[in-house]
Amino acid sequence: AIVENLEAKQKLYADLEGLTGTYDVVYVAGRTTKGDGGQGWFARIPGSSASPDNGITLRAGANVYVRLFSGPIDPRWYGVVYGSGSDQGAAVLDAQTASARYGLPVEYRGQVFLNADRTIPAASSVHCAMGGSFVAPVPVVLTFAAGSRFFADGVAFGQGVQPKFPRGV
Repeated sequence: AIVENLEAKQKLYADLEGLTGTYDVVYVAGRTTKGDGGQGWFARIPGSSASPDNGITLRAGANVYVRLFSGPIDPRWYGVVYGSGSDQGAAVLDAQTASARYGLPVEYRGQVFLNADRTIPAASSVHCAMGGSFVAPVPVVLTFAAGSRFFADGVAFGQGVQPKFPRGV
């Protein structure tokens, strides 16, 4: 196997996308900064035409690389920054879309800030592990679409977030 360890070079998702060589396995040091939770190993899937989702599936030219992992999806792979004062809604939706695509839950382990109403897509799964929660500076509604799943190990909704669970969740 031809392996490229991009950690020592502090290479990120964008750097993988710019690779010119073909490697069987690559290690990326982070999503946007080294050690930001996006780091991991990715294996090339020969002949794949899968669309990149910028978390589990990345593309480098004609090559598709898929994250090597077991267990739940980490929302930091999609850009969630725990404890950030900026809106994490777009990254949450990207992670939840991956949840629906891969049939795996997204496991939140820190405080996620929202500043607008959001809908968790059908067929996706949210797991608020101990310490994982959604908060907002103004009232927002977090709607779970019918067919989505939710489970929590503690308090999942903090100040400003009103969850909405229609029938079928």
